Amino acid sequence: MESGIRGMELGAFDYLMKPAKLDELLQKVRQAVERKRLREGQGM
Repeated sequence: MESGIRGMELGAFDYLMKPAKLDELLQKVRQAVERKRLREGQGM
């Protein structure tokens, strides 16, 4: 848990606790991709 919090402080998008469910992992990846697209101005 501490490493997840530290990662967020250092700029990580999010974190998952192990063992992570596959559907949770896929959701986080999709969210990260969407956030990156919006930051780069490709979201439209």
